[in-house]
Formats: sequence, C-alpha cells, structure tokens
Amino acid sequence: MTLPDKPMTVGAGVFEGVPDSCIAYIPRGAEANYGYTGDGPGDVNRWMGLRIAPHFYNTAVDVNEQARGTVTSTKADEGTEASYGTKITLTAIPTSGHRFLKWADANAKGATVSTQNPYTLTVQNDMAIRAYFTTNLCQVSLSAGANGRIKSGENKYAFDTRATIEAESDTGYYFVMWADEAGDIISSENPYTFTVKDNTTMRAYFAANNEDIAPNFTDEDYLVKLSAAVYGLIKSGSGKYAPQTTARIEAEAYAHYHFVKWTNDKGDSISSENPYVFTVESDTAVRAYFEANLYPVNLSAEANGSIKAGGGSCAYHTWTKVEAEANAGYHFAKWTDGEGNSVSTANPYSFVVMGETELKAVFAVGETHALPVPDAGDAGSEVGEVGEETPDRVLNPVRGNRGDESVYYAEGMLQIANLEGYLISVSTIKGERVLQFTANSEHEQYAAALPAGIYILNAAKRQEKAVAIKFVVK
Repeated sequence: MTLPDKPMTVGAGVFEGVPDSCIAYIPRGAEANYGYTGDGPGDVNRWMGLRIAPHFYNTAVDVNEQARGTVTSTKADEGTEASYGTKITLTAIPTSGHRFLKWADANAKGATVSTQNPYTLTVQNDMAIRAYFTTNLCQVSLSAGANGRIKSGENKYAFDTRATIEAESDTGYYFVMWADEAGDIISSENPYTFTVKDNTTMRAYFAANNEDIAPNFTDEDYLVKLSAAVYGLIKSGSGKYAPQTTARIEAEAYAHYHFVKWTNDKGDSISSENPYVFTVESDTAVRAYFEANLYPVNLSAEANGSIKAGGGSCAYHTWTKVEAEANAGYHFAKWTDGEGNSVSTANPYSFVVMGETELKAVFAVGETHALPVPDAGDAGSEVGEVGEETPDRVLNPVRGNRGDESVYYAEGMLQIANLEGYLISVSTIKGERVLQFTANSEHEQYAAALPAGIYILNAAKRQEKAVAIKFVVK
C-alpha cells in the first residue's frame, strides 16, 4: 500500500485484521508526518496499525584534508547508507600537529553542523558531513644571554613550517650558539632555520671577540685575551686593562660539562677558580678548559646470576661496557632499565653514557650454548647493513666503509665520529636531502629533528676517500 505525503483521514479500526505482511510505503521525507522515528519493533513504526517500510539515506563522511586527520564512525562497516532514525557517532582524530575544528555540511558550502567531538547524529535525510581540521600554532620563544640580543624570529608558527631565527652580538662580541631550555646545544648557525614541530624555547649565547678589542688599546694598556677549549665558552673578562688593575674572567661550560682550569699560553695551569680574579701586569693570554660530567652507572643482578664487570662513574658521552654472568643451570636473558623496560640482549653490552644510568641483569632457566649477541661497541663487530636495532636493543653507532668513522642518532642529536673537516650531507632513502653541514670536530654533535626512517649520510673532503653510511632512526 502506497500512502500520500500527509496521512489520510480514516476511521478507527479501518485496517483492523490486516495481516502484518501488508506494508505501507510513504514518500521519502514524509516520516515525521506519520510519526515514524526508526526501523524498530515498536508501535512508533506503524501508522493506524500498518507497518511502515523504512527508507535508506546516503550518509557520506569525509575530511577537509586527509593529511590533517581522519574520521571513525560507529557505522563504518555497514556501508554509506542508513535507515531513517539511525544514530551514528562520528569521531574526528587529528594527526600530529593538527586539531579538530568543526563538523560541517559539505552540501551547504561548509555551514557548521556541530563543534562537538565525538558527535552523534540522527539520520533523517541524505547528508554529507565533513570534518574540518586546522594546523596547530606553535610558539617559538627566544632569549639572549649577556652581550647580545634577539634580532628576529620570535613568533607563532604553523606546525611543520620552517622558522628562521637570528641573533646579533654587541660590539666586541660574537654569536656562539643556540641552546634549548636544558642548555643543550641546538646549533651554531646564525641565522638558524629549523622545522617547527612543537612549542620551542631557545637562548642565544655570545663570547668576547678579542680581535675587535685589540686595535683600540693605548700604549699603556694591556690586553687580556681569553679563549675556550671544546665544551665551553668565555662568558666575560676579555678586554683592555690599565697596568696593575684587577681583571675578573669567567667561563661557562656547556650542558653535561664543567669547568676545570685556566692555563697560560704555554699550557701551564694558572687556576681552577671560576670566576678567576688576578692583577694585570702584562699582555696575558688565558685559556679555559672543560671536562665531561661524571654520571653513575648503577648495575644490579636478579637471582641466579651476578655482575661480572662494569659500572661506576663514567664520563658523559663516552663508551662503557657492562657484563653479567649467570649461575650454573641458568643463562643471561637481557638488561632492563630502572623502570623494568628491556634495553639490550647483548652480553657484554656497550653503550654511550648520556646521563645517570641504571641497568639490571635478568637471567632465565637453562644452559645455553648459543653464540652471544654481537655488541656494536666492540671493535670489529657488525651492526647490520643499516644499523637497525632489535626490538629490545639500544641503537649503537653504525660504522662506515672506512672503518674508523661512525654515526648514531639519539635524543634529537646526530653524533658523528672521526669525520672532522668533512662536508656532511644526510638524505632520506628516497634521495631527499634533509641536512648539510661541515663537521668541525672529531666528535661532532649536530642537533636535528629526524623523523623515523632510513637515512644515508655522505661525507666528502677534498682528496680524501668519500664516506657513505646508512643508518636507521626509530
């Protein structure tokens, strides 16, 4: 039986006795006129005792940009059509660096439907719902140490866009580096360009430029020329001084390092005080030296075994080796950290000390005659073609084709050994270059935010043999 848009006027009981197989068909869009609310078993789906056949409507759901987010639906596995009255819950899931903005009607030029997330709708007609996502704004906050200022770059940036920051020094000083809130070195480039992934705080540091000061001296003045060895900088004190006046000089160590001593131009130790105060009696050249902080490597063993070697105080960013030994009838299983997370199955196990470390040796029942897991810290060991770590293993340095050079990536820092003076280029496995710089020391640290993936490092230096290293970031 087909009914009109609006219900007819009929007498009570006119359809009494009509079998349940007799179904009434009403026009699409007329459900509300007949009091129809859904395809359920109750009387709400009947008119004057007649069952009403449900209509199905298209329920299309999409997003404004797929790279910004996705949508899940409680009806995802049932196709794009739903019967009148069906309730559907939509959940918008933004990708990293983005946030949900609104649900909109794609057929009505983006008219807002709701800003709730999740959002539950009731099907009453054909609909096209679109989830809108927008890019997060990240704050880049900059500050300057003594003897300089921020020139440009402090602002809000859209996620995954590039920001360029620049600092400028006072007269007689030069820019040294950018460091993060923890004091760790980010870059020595100025201006410095990087990809914004989150709220970022950086500080610019400066040091005295003795050559800018020397030409201003009079015949009566003496020059106090200061310099700093690796892992630190001169904070203050360089300049001209009248004879028999007092000079106060001060050095500052980088994060994870500490000041050790001042030496003269012959390398003789002068003082371990910092700041250091002395009387100027002649032209004086003083150099500051720094050393790595010592961090404890605490070792323990579960039952059925013991620690054989390693542990104690170790210098920051140096290699150390630990080894455990199982009791009879047991074998070594793995090392875990202070929270019980698996660290490595290598025994002995070598790693680079990056701070206070706690390791526990775990043992399992049964003798084993399997070959030991190779330790990438041992000379001559192999770490695989691309240096890929196993699920319970810390990534160790990957060695290149020359043998003495290596590279590894940890805590946002690319660590390169024995490539001083080489032009370094890092590319993705698809050939897209992501980094290029010159290694200025035998143990170069370069701050870089590398997403997970496989990378190729190429190093070139005039007539030296080129170096190529493939490594993995996880």
